[in-house]
Amino acid sequence: MNVNAFYRELKSAGIHTTIRQQFGIYIDAACGQLYGQYQQKENNS
Repeated sequence: MNVNAFYRELKSAGIHTTIRQQFGIYIDAACGQLYGQYQQKENNS
């Protein structure tokens, strides 16, 4: 079952559900701590 089919099943059962969007790792994170962790990983590569 794919994500959209699962979403429809939950929605038809009356369960409020959202599908998370993935924006990738190359954008600046809104949280400085997360961005710092990303930079640290990049520097260790």
